[in-house]
This record gives sequence, structure tokens and C-alpha cells, in this order.
Amino acid sequence: MTKITGENNQDLEMSVAEANDVEGELSYEERLARCTEIAKPMSSKKTLGRIRKLIKKASKDVKGNLAYGTKSVQSALRKDVKGIVLIDGSLRPIDTLCHLPGVCEEKNIPYIYVTCNTDLAGGKISRSHVMLIKPNPDYQEAYDKVLEDIKTTPLDY
Repeated sequence: MTKITGENNQDLEMSVAEANDVEGELSYEERLARCTEIAKPMSSKKTLGRIRKLIKKASKDVKGNLAYGTKSVQSALRKDVKGIVLIDGSLRPIDTLCHLPGVCEEKNIPYIYVTCNTDLAGGKISRSHVMLIKPNPDYQEAYDKVLEDIKTTPLDY
């Protein structure tokens, strides 16, 4: 159970699932408002839909197609694994993942921020703050669409 203090110091108890459902009801604009200042380039609503479809297709073989979680993505980047890096834009404190865009730019790996960690869920993966999707012929068309969207997304610096 998660304890949330409301108005007049009343304690409300919610399960973790109920707390996640509240976050799932937010619109794209509301989730975008919760993102950190460094979350640029941010995925558009259309790109976010394509990313979700790509994650769903890639999660059919999790070990072969995905690296998710901070530790596994960092080790994959060190080993020069190619793919698309997706980063949670609402993560706080931002110090935990703020080095990843620099590493991606140094290694010429495309990356993009998504509005929240629930956007990085699909298939067998519950939630993650960072994810690397490797190219695969099974979902190459969806991968190429997301890659093209990332290349055309403005950096907004």
C-alpha cells in the first residue's frame, strides 16, 4: 500500500496498481507538463504511438531484441550495441540518467525521450526508465518508422 497525504493532513491509502491507474488517465499534455527540463528531444503523440507498437513487437523476444533498465542499457552501450534508446522524461532525480544522451550522441545512437515510464511498457515488460531496442527483421518496418520520426524531431535546445 502507498500512503498519500491529502488536504487537511488526511492519509489516503492506495495500492500501487491504483496509483498507476491515476497516472494512466492523464492526457499527453498533462504527462508532458510533468517532464523534466532536460527531456529534449521529446517524442510527439504520433511518435509515441509508434514507439508503443514497436515495443510490443520487440517484446516477443525480450532477451534478443531489448535491453531495459539502467544497468543493462549502459552495459549494452559500452559494448557498442546498435539500436534506438528510449528515455523516461519524467524521471526524478534527473541525475540518474542525464549522462545517457551524451553517450548516445558520442556513439551515434539515436535517442528520444518519452513522457513517462508507463510509455516504456508493453508485452512482458512492466515498466522501465530507459530502454534500448535493437534492430530485427521481424519488426524492421516499425523500427524504421520510429527511427525516421526520431531523425525529424527537433532538438529544441
